[in-house]
Amino acid sequence: MGYDFTPNTDNLNNLVVAVNDLGKMLEDFIKDLKGFTGISLEVKDKHRPGKDPLGDDWYDYYPYFVQGCELSLTVKFKGGLLSKGNTLVYARAKLDQLPACCGICILNSVEIHSELRGNGIGKEFVKTVEAFAKVLNYSYVMCTTHKVNGPAIGVVECLGYTELDNGFANMRTKNSIRMFGKNINPEGISLTDGYLDLKEN
Repeated sequence: MGYDFTPNTDNLNNLVVAVNDLGKMLEDFIKDLKGFTGISLEVKDKHRPGKDPLGDDWYDYYPYFVQGCELSLTVKFKGGLLSKGNTLVYARAKLDQLPACCGICILNSVEIHSELRGNGIGKEFVKTVEAFAKVLNYSYVMCTTHKVNGPAIGVVECLGYTELDNGFANMRTKNSIRMFGKNINPEGISLTDGYLDLKEN
């Protein structure tokens, strides 16, 4: 049986719901800003331009995104009101494939704009990233955080991530690290006698 690296379009509806829920929450905080015109989600890798993951043309870039990509939540304004043009990135995160296991992605470099922290938007953004990971056919998400990063720990625990081991001391940075993981495809597989069996629908 060969590897299936085609987009899982069955999960696109979940991504649409996640993006819409996130957009509604975000609009409540920024709709009064002068020149606000809308919100968009963008996916890109370091070699390809950004694409809307709900648009048709991003499928051409899929083989590159599945290896590693960055998702950005962008707010658009009229007239270039900002110093860097007419857009502002309010949240971003990266997904990188774990070497030697194409079913696991590493969620990393999550950033939430300071204006939006503490309002549940970070949690909704991570849920949106998870939904996109499912479209990319990942089954498991891993992440790490500093042991004193309470907001990040709160988000992953709220979303059902399980702490792996008891963490570790990073000898390079001297930081204490906590590791978390989540099976984002729990209905798809079962473990029987040491073998993974696909469940019947």
